Amino acid sequence: ILFRATLYNNRGQRVSLDSLRGKYIALFFSAHWCSPCRKMTPVLAIVYQRENHRLEVIWITRDHSERDADIYFKKMPWMRLPYSEANTIGRELNRAERQRYI
Repeated sequence: ILFRATLYNNRGQRVSLDSLRGKYIALFFSAHWCSPCRKMTPVLAIVYQRENHRLEVIWITRDHSERDADIYFKKMPWMRLPYSEANTIGRELNRAERQRYI
């Protein structure tokens, strides 16, 4: 599923999945309206800063608007699945992980 995704870093540059070879990949499903998610984001950012040589986080928004997703993403140091793919590829990844809620 992830091979069909378009990934962007926090500078807006497209990133290939091949460039992540050899790293652990964490999928972070969250949204600005989710209070526990907003609390988790800075904690995950600390871990990511410490471990980014071997860990990559891919954020998948569950926000209801692209504007909200873009504002929330500014607080994140990792990469993202674009909003335009959140309801297609993002949902497939969500189902594959059997995540029930955020």
